[in-house]
Amino acid sequence: MPPIESYKQDLRYAFRVFRREPGVSLIAIVILALGIGANTAVFSIVNPLLLRQLPFPNAERLVWIANTGTSGGLSGATFRVDWYEEFLRNNRSFESLAAYFAFFGYGSYTLTGRGEAERLVGVDVGPQFFETLGVTPALGRLFGPGEHHHSGASGGGTSSGPHAAILAHGLWLRRFGADPAIVGSVLTINNRAVTVVGVLPATFDFSSVFTPGTRVDLFVPADLDQMRPWGNTLAIVGRLRPGVDLLQARGEFATLLPQLMAAHKDWGRVGARLLGLKDQVSGRMRPSLILLWSAVGTVLLIVCANLANLLLARASSRSREFAVRMALGAGRARLIRQLLIEGVLLAIVGAAIGVPLAYGLTVWLVANDSMSLPLLHFVRIDTTALLVTAAIACLTGVVFAAVPALRVSGVSPQSALQEHGRGMVDSVRQAWIRRGLVVAEIALAGVLLVGAGLLARSFLELLDVELGFEPSRAVAARVDVPSESSLEQRTTIGHEIIRRVSALPGVEAAGLTDALPLERNRTWGLRVPGKIYGPGETPIVFVYVVSPGYFSAMGIRITAGRDFVEHDPMKDRAPVIVNATLARTLYPGVDPIGRPAVTGNQPLTIVGVVADVRQSGLDEAPVNQMYLDLSRGSGVGSDLIVRTTLPPASMATALRGTLAEVDARLVASDVRVLDSLVDRSLSPRRFLVSLLSGFSLLALLLASLGIYGVVSYGVSQRTAEIGVRMALGATGRDVRRQVIGDTMRLTAAGVAIGTIASLALARLIASLLYATSPFDAMTFVMAVVVLTAVALLAGYLPALRASRIEPMRALRD
Repeated sequence: MPPIESYKQDLRYAFRVFRREPGVSLIAIVILALGIGANTAVFSIVNPLLLRQLPFPNAERLVWIANTGTSGGLSGATFRVDWYEEFLRNNRSFESLAAYFAFFGYGSYTLTGRGEAERLVGVDVGPQFFETLGVTPALGRLFGPGEHHHSGASGGGTSSGPHAAILAHGLWLRRFGADPAIVGSVLTINNRAVTVVGVLPATFDFSSVFTPGTRVDLFVPADLDQMRPWGNTLAIVGRLRPGVDLLQARGEFATLLPQLMAAHKDWGRVGARLLGLKDQVSGRMRPSLILLWSAVGTVLLIVCANLANLLLARASSRSREFAVRMALGAGRARLIRQLLIEGVLLAIVGAAIGVPLAYGLTVWLVANDSMSLPLLHFVRIDTTALLVTAAIACLTGVVFAAVPALRVSGVSPQSALQEHGRGMVDSVRQAWIRRGLVVAEIALAGVLLVGAGLLARSFLELLDVELGFEPSRAVAARVDVPSESSLEQRTTIGHEIIRRVSALPGVEAAGLTDALPLERNRTWGLRVPGKIYGPGETPIVFVYVVSPGYFSAMGIRITAGRDFVEHDPMKDRAPVIVNATLARTLYPGVDPIGRPAVTGNQPLTIVGVVADVRQSGLDEAPVNQMYLDLSRGSGVGSDLIVRTTLPPASMATALRGTLAEVDARLVASDVRVLDSLVDRSLSPRRFLVSLLSGFSLLALLLASLGIYGVVSYGVSQRTAEIGVRMALGATGRDVRRQVIGDTMRLTAAGVAIGTIASLALARLIASLLYATSPFDAMTFVMAVVVLTAVALLAGYLPALRASRIEPMRALRD
């Protein structure tokens, strides 16, 4: 018979087998759909974050340069304009260096004149930024050299603003209906005429790469001259020259930086850590993603073990069929091929069902606004994912079909026919194989349970962390004050906003701030007058500009001193409020109220102490924080905080109406509950815990099915033996005890192996845990208890059936 016809015959026969045993086939397909679908979804997540290069031409040559010369938040990782320009002039490793204003979240852009006013998020980018990344516009052009010199920057926080803008693809679709005529048109942004010179392609998602979780609507040319006195503000990315690797660039900067610091001693210290841009973007997620990928691979192993057991049982019932075929001349290779084809066919059907499940999971993940994950925009079921799914399906089919194929094909026709004729049970060897597979399933499920349990325990510890503020019943809204107003005018408007909002029904407190905790940050140096600080000893503090009422609105406790007041009597020294950690840093063991401090050339007096507030993450220790009064800061805060008893939706409507009464140009946008700050901060951990917990539950379900299948099959094979025992006086209780005892012995072996493997896993994931020991006894005990309980339930059902066997009927059958 020609080979093609032979394969066609095997396929037709496989379909006949499936039709003959639809229940077994359906169970196998469902199990495969869950296992392969989970693997497809995780690969689609892991691929852009770990495996695939960033979506830029020659992305392997892109390098992130972070400042290590100072410490503390975003200010400690960015560079001043002067350093950036020195790098441009003196380096030989990069064909281009580009920068963007890292603190763009503090500014704002208000679009008016085209329908309802809308607040936009814009990023100030330096010369050659898009060219360095290799981004070309979908429409129009990029910025020209002359457009980087204007009298305003950073969201219109100065007297003027940029005159050109490039739109993000999302804004172009959402606000302008993908109108190509938008290029060359003039928009009114912050009451200034701004020309749209280009639209970026859909493939470029700035926030997904550089600032996960932040919406970006447009880009404007940065005015580096105006930014020069602002200190560390620029984030730098570079493209290596062809033939230059990262190690060479690091060596050059190690030599270059001491020379630059010696030439510019008044600029302070600077350091540079060079990382591949891909490592910078997804490096922190790497351990979590590897763990997640390992977990879903473990689920696939359990799937294979489960289905190998299922097909082994079915192959045993088909032993006469195979014996007859072998007696008629079918070779061993042909029988193995038949079973492998059946296995692969089942896997392909399971994959066809699993891919839509994976697609639904990835779509939900990408659309979930509470997730703050890098490259989330690029998570999708693409051609690569489908090819990997096909490979996984074929490999899975081969793996789980191999055991029964080798077992059945190794039996001689004579012995198979004799055993079938006498109604003999499986051979001891086959029984050991099936039991061994179940033990492996239990062990693997136990490993996943312990891993998920440790991470869940760690996550619960994070939820119990003292935030320092009370997010419940608090609403935050972005408020944009006209940029052309003076500092005094903006302060007056800010106080008027607070007065009017505080008078609204259901409002308990209101306040303004230019930065919220767990979101934006910047740092300054702060010192005690007269105290001598060595290099690197000056305290670095996170700075907030807030209004009176802010602490009440946020639920931050004032532990000493007082809050700010609208007309503060202090004239010479600006009032400042510090947190408890900074108070101990500046004046250890001494009451800090009324004592002086200095930042830059500005003298300060400490008038209050507040509780520590978590700054960058719930898993990080409290840091130095200080709060400046609204009238002494850089302008009105752009976040309005309202503590209210009203629902957020009705509060949003009330806020917009009140702000319009204060000034028709005021826009309230991005109204959100303060709990969203905490949710976004926890989202990477929640993402890992949720998926790992789901996979561990799936593994537990599959292991229970495996236990049930083995025990149930064993009972069916021992029906005659059980009938004899019951005829000789054994009770149903005795039978149940024996069957459950067999189940518990399998479980004990699996739990023992799984516990040993879990100890090794716990050591590997220790870095992912917060305030939780990797050898937490309670977690291990709970995993053992859950596994035992599930195994007991899985074994009890066939035990109950065995205890109800009628002796005479069993013997007669």
